[in-house]
Amino acid sequence: MSANVSLLTIFFISLIIPFGTSLTFNYTSFSPSYDDNISYERAFPDGNRVIQLASRNGMVGRASYSKPVRLWDRATGNLTDFSTHFIFEIDSQNRTTYDDGLAFFLVPQGSRIPNVTNVGSFGLTNDDQPLNSTTNPFVAVEFDIYQNSWDPPREHVGIDINSLRSVSNLTWLSDIRDGQRSEAWISYNSSTQNLSVVFTGISDNSTVMQQGLHYNVDLRLYLPEFVTIGFSAATGNLTAIHTLYSWEFSSSLEVDGNSTDQAPPPSDRRRRRRRRSKNTKLGLGLGLGGGGGFVLICSLVLVLFVGICRGSKGRDEEDNNEENALSGSVGINAVEKSES
Repeated sequence: MSANVSLLTIFFISLIIPFGTSLTFNYTSFSPSYDDNISYERAFPDGNRVIQLASRNGMVGRASYSKPVRLWDRATGNLTDFSTHFIFEIDSQNRTTYDDGLAFFLVPQGSRIPNVTNVGSFGLTNDDQPLNSTTNPFVAVEFDIYQNSWDPPREHVGIDINSLRSVSNLTWLSDIRDGQRSEAWISYNSSTQNLSVVFTGISDNSTVMQQGLHYNVDLRLYLPEFVTIGFSAATGNLTAIHTLYSWEFSSSLEVDGNSTDQAPPPSDRRRRRRRRSKNTKLGLGLGLGGGGGFVLICSLVLVLFVGICRGSKGRDEEDNNEENALSGSVGINAVEKSES
């Protein structure tokens, strides 16, 4: 019986521990063979333990984390905080003209490279939707080395939301001809809904930190609950070698244990609401993630424990009664024998 009590107690306690959907990984280099955690589309790892995103004319390449990232929780509306840091290089190999650049992106879970011929979109949009990508929604930070008609002059870093016309941008003091490595730090604060970017540049042959690029955006308005994160790069008629050297990412979002799955379609939600209504009538509205749920479950455990104790006590009393009855029966038989 004590084993059953322990198992039930562990079960109930496990229910009140909230599920976390935090994610952290750190690639200081990349396996020269294909990694199950990295999905490649036309990009590839090479023997130098780096990822080649785009390295020849007219190429689009993408590398993304293969598992979905939870951006927000539909049940509570809570957004995640996240941060990422990566080291990359865009090298024109001393050419004075080059294109196009690379982008760190967030796209709906499972999105693939669109069928594009216009590589100026970094492989993020269809050819006919560079400035209004309704078919392929995205939020991205671009490192743009080619000036399209919608771009500001010079190389720049920009924040893009469903459009390659950046909502915020900053001139990038890059050195593409010499292929200088660059670093970038991107973070999102869910409380302020601020997306900010810090990156390195080159000035007077020295590395400088460039700050001040940020934009306030509610990511729930543009992206679903689960997203894919990664990098996309492209080259057009000109070329440059786009290489990713390292990548680390961290996010944290605590959600109710009942809401770890993707949101159901409306019809399923209606059925679930009906089931929840029936459960309410039965008096089983368990808010497992909150204080009410905690109190209720503790009460259930206490009731269960008391019930088991009473049951055990009752059985002991029954056993005693049976023993007494048996003793009485034996005594009566003994008296009857003596009288006979």
